[in-house]
Amino acid sequence: WTEMFVATDDFMDAVRFAEDLANQDGILIKLGTVFEAPVAHDYFQRVKPHVEQDTNLIALMIAPHSMDGFLTFLARRPEARLIYRSDDNDWARHPGPVFEYGWNHTTLRAIKVDPSITYLQVRYAYPNHLALIERMRDEFSPEILQHLEVLREGGKVMFAGLSLVKFTSEDRLDEIIRLHEDAGAMIFNPHRYTLEEGGRQTVDDRQLRFKREADPKGLLNPGKMIAWDDPDWPFDRMYAYPKLQPAD
Repeated sequence: WTEMFVATDDFMDAVRFAEDLANQDGILIKLGTVFEAPVAHDYFQRVKPHVEQDTNLIALMIAPHSMDGFLTFLARRPEARLIYRSDDNDWARHPGPVFEYGWNHTTLRAIKVDPSITYLQVRYAYPNHLALIERMRDEFSPEILQHLEVLREGGKVMFAGLSLVKFTSEDRLDEIIRLHEDAGAMIFNPHRYTLEEGGRQTVDDRQLRFKREADPKGLLNPGKMIAWDDPDWPFDRMYAYPKLQPAD
């Protein structure tokens, strides 16, 4: 794979670039990640010398046989500029594998610099993903910085968000989650320990059937599945496993 960083001055230009590229069936792409400014400048030490505070960044992995097509695609988008290419660059320090900047590597790099940062997992579903991303960014930046990963679901390009959140309080984090969900952005909450609360906030019958088959006595991971312990739980408040005990 040819690994690259592409920079833009405008955040939504970066998002649209990643979406358009992922929709090119003739270009084989393994990774498409978008970082809102100033993520690259503030949290990526080896990238920092090559970007500005207001640089938005796209991390890419493209199959070598698709590079001609990609370079043609890039040439038609003057708002984007290629600043790093793994097989042809003059960077004094190698940035390391580009895939180690995406997904939860992003969160870990940010926490190294600012331990107060946490994150949320957001589903920006087709067909309203672009408008929803722009709305959430306008509402929350810089308290929340957008980190997006390109996905395909049912053949349609959409985005997963692993948003970097400047943590201030549990109440504020809960409010941020509620505002996302009210806007139509599903949250997969990494701050909950149950399957349902960390996912779709509903009972998953498939998971429950598998639990009954694989662990009929409920010995594994007690308290992890609400549907196993309390099938009628209304999900109107946070679940507390009744057998939890205070640590000594």
